[in-house]
Amino acid sequence: MISYIGDWFNTVALMDYVSNPINIPKGEQGILISVVLICSYLPQFIMGPIAGVVVDRINRKTVLIVSDVLRGILVLGYLFISPNTLWIIFLIEVTVFSIASFFLSAKAAMIPNITKSASELINANALSQTTWGLMLIVGALLAGVVVSNFGFHFAVVFNSMTFLLSSYFVWKIHYEEPGQTEESVKDISDNKSIFKKTWNDIITGLSYIKNDRYITALILIKPGWAIGGGAVLVLHIVFAKEVFFGGSDGIGIMYMSRGLGVLLGSFLGQWMFRKYKHINVMWQLMAMFVLYGIFYGGFSQMPSLFWGSMMLVLATLFSSNLWMFSRIALQNIVPNELRGRIFAHDEGLSTLFFMFSAVIAGWLIDLHINPRYIALSSAIIMILCGIMIFIGLSTRYLPDREGKSTQTSMP
Repeated sequence: MISYIGDWFNTVALMDYVSNPINIPKGEQGILISVVLICSYLPQFIMGPIAGVVVDRINRKTVLIVSDVLRGILVLGYLFISPNTLWIIFLIEVTVFSIASFFLSAKAAMIPNITKSASELINANALSQTTWGLMLIVGALLAGVVVSNFGFHFAVVFNSMTFLLSSYFVWKIHYEEPGQTEESVKDISDNKSIFKKTWNDIITGLSYIKNDRYITALILIKPGWAIGGGAVLVLHIVFAKEVFFGGSDGIGIMYMSRGLGVLLGSFLGQWMFRKYKHINVMWQLMAMFVLYGIFYGGFSQMPSLFWGSMMLVLATLFSSNLWMFSRIALQNIVPNELRGRIFAHDEGLSTLFFMFSAVIAGWLIDLHINPRYIALSSAIIMILCGIMIFIGLSTRYLPDREGKSTQTSMP
């Protein structure tokens, strides 16, 4: 939770820097924003499978601590960037988010092991999403004000401190890795077999996904969102500065609106898990796609920053539950010894589609295509994803699962 504030400080500050015409020539900003996002997400696609194997083989708490400490040190490199040394941004983003792939996989795989019941698992995921949304609100709101008044360097130092503080709080958690053996640690530290063992473990995870159509469907939820979602994050910057003329504060408000949507979405998600526990989770995910597309389409046509922010809150309220619902379903179904790999593939595939969408959006923006048309197209893509899920369910391509994995709730 602590590092989330710093993350959003850094994100808002970095996006403000690369979208500022003083630093970047007009006409190059859209593609540069996309490149920064690529450097943030491509490493997670490449490193994800390896991260998943590591997370399944060694203590996950250790992975979290080491990841936080390394990122806390590396982000200080942003202090040395200038319009002539933009390569530093790309290098740091690639390195930091390569490490983040280990952190995210460990965190997602660890949650079921520190909860004692089905109800606690739902609450833990909802709490994680709530704190993410709350910290996005606080971090983005403060970042917009701080960057405007104190500058980019202050945000960088603050971000570093939050990573280091986060590692301390993780260290204080009492956690024992279930099912970990001396043999598993020995295997991953054996130089003679590490590459072969890693490859075999990656293939095992992929085979598990391939052989279960329900797991495959859940894995494709995030990439389905990311097809339009990459464009959405690029467009937030463009709408804030060029459509709504909000400047640095406008970027902060855009991210704050996302955070409020995630925060409210966590409460909606918990209510839906309990109220509609008899309904297959895939039907609920279909509804989330369609509703998100409708409200984001509304966002694309709003006349002002205020009304745009309101529509963004409503859109994010539903998109956030795409992530939470699919994550809880996977945590409920996937066994502990495979969980790290499955979540790594889940994150990696979504980042690949996200990156592709961001590049296309940046390219279209630099071609001077109206951002409202690009945003509306992204919304339509989301609605089509929901329709595809409906077709899959109606034709029984997406099967029901017996027992606990068929439902959104758990026994």
